[in-house]
Parts: sequence; C-alpha cells; structure tokens
Amino acid sequence: MRKNFVLIFALVCLGMPFAAHAQGIKAIHINEVLVYNDSGYQDDYGVRGGWFEIYNSGVKTLTVGGCYVTNDPSNPKKYRIPKTAQNATLPPKAYAVFFAYNEPTRGAFHVNFKLSDTGLVGGDLAYLALYDQSGKELIDSVTYHVSAQKPDCSFGKVEEDENGDWRVLEHVTPMTLNHISNDRSRSEIYGEKDPHGLIITATSVSVVFLLLFVIAVVFTCTGSYFKRKEAKEKQPATKTVPASEKPQATAAQADDDITAVIAAALHLYQQDCHEEEETGFYLNRGLNQSSPWASKSLNFKRTPNRK
Repeated sequence: MRKNFVLIFALVCLGMPFAAHAQGIKAIHINEVLVYNDSGYQDDYGVRGGWFEIYNSGVKTLTVGGCYVTNDPSNPKKYRIPKTAQNATLPPKAYAVFFAYNEPTRGAFHVNFKLSDTGLVGGDLAYLALYDQSGKELIDSVTYHVSAQKPDCSFGKVEEDENGDWRVLEHVTPMTLNHISNDRSRSEIYGEKDPHGLIITATSVSVVFLLLFVIAVVFTCTGSYFKRKEAKEKQPATKTVPASEKPQATAAQADDDITAVIAAALHLYQQDCHEEEETGFYLNRGLNQSSPWASKSLNFKRTPNRK
C-alpha cells in the first residue's frame, strides 16, 4: 500500500510540470491574419508580404520556440519555430508577427508557405494552425476564404468581443490590440443621439447655473468669514482667568478678619482715642442749657443809630 502511494505521488509530481506547460501554452493563440499586404507592415527586408500575429493572452511568460505553424492539416510540422529565436519568448500580453510569403531563409519569423495557398483544405478555403512542441497537440487554428480577403484588410479576434470571434478589422493592428475603430466625429455621433439639440442645451444651461450657484456660495461664505474676523478684532481683549486659578477665601481666613476688626474697635473705645484738631469749636453743654438763637434780646441793638 505504501509503495503504491509513493509511486502515485511520484507520477503526479512528474506530470505536474507537463500539465502546467500544457495549460500555459493554451494562452498563446493566433490573433490577426493579413493575406494581401499591398501598402502596410514591412519586414526587415522591406517586403510587404502576408503575415499573421501570435498573442500571449496569459499572465506568465511563454515561449513559442519549438512550436509548429502550418497551413496544411495533413502536415502539422510544416514549419518549426527555432528555439533559439531571439523574440520567441513572449511576456504577458506580448505579440509576435510571422511573415508568410514562402521565404524561410530570411529569418526565424519567415515561414515556408503563403497565406493565400488554396487546395490544401478544399475549394477556396485556406487553413492556418499553431501546434505545440510535439507537433501533435493543436493550440489554435483558423479557416478562412481566400477570395473574400481584400488588400490591406485583416481579420482577427477583437478584444472587446467576449466571445473571441473572428471579425474583419477596419485597420490592420500588428503588434497592438485589435479593435474596431470608429471614424465618425463626435459631432456626428451627438447629432444622431440628439437631433434637436435638446440634451446639449439642457446640459449647457445646467452647467452655467451650477457655476453661478458655486460662485454665490463662495462669495457669501468669504464675506461672512471676514465680517466675523473684523468684529472679533474690534472687541477688547479680556483675559479670562480660569476658575481653578482664582483665589478662594477659606472660612478660617474670614473668621480671622472679623476678629481683627472687633479687636481694633474695642481698643479704640478703651483708650478713648479721638482725632484732635488745633482749631475748631466745641459745644459745652454745662454753660447754657438753652439755645441763644431764639432770644429776641440778642436780635436788636440797644442804641440804634439815628440819621
């Protein structure tokens, strides 16, 4: 039992690299094909021949070195990509362009067949396929009608299309993402969506009123801020003493003050201390008990003056 477990574990470990490689190589696929190249992309020799593009859509660096490309279903190993090719290793989201005008001696990325060859599949059909390094496992393939191809008009897998269907591209895009361009101007697009101009008018008016509202709010807030600041500067600066720092009289201190006042009063009373002045007058009650101010005899002279 133990020996069987060890044998199974060894087989799994040995097979994991091959499985990972098989899963990884599936991320490479044929991305774009141009059969007739009259005024487009050139190779290093200045030749505008037919070409096809291979794309690594995975997240790992993969190599197409040692893989096979062919236009003959009965001959999967028709052209082998050299393992030592400089650009055979594709980082994630990278591309490789192969020229197909039957000149394999011009470099590793020049295959030994043409994309316009017919008769290998049947009728007007042509075939292009990519095989793994064994030449037995098909990685990707495409079949197309040669008579339907136009000069400088390629077809490929559009990135915006979730299904990955092959579509005719309005412009060739070697070494870049495939997309369907839109040559119409923005005014034409807006004209179709809003023929009477109601949307653009409402949008313009809304933007103007929004800007005016924002400006009014900004000026109002700024004026209020400066008014408060000016009023605060005009107020006298008053120092507020915290209640914890104010001196607080205790009950013992109040009792001491009262005792001192009573003692001072008793002392003055016992000593009969009065303020004495050098000048002044005093009333002596013992001399005359009656008031002379009401005496009529004092109001008249005894010998009045006669004229």
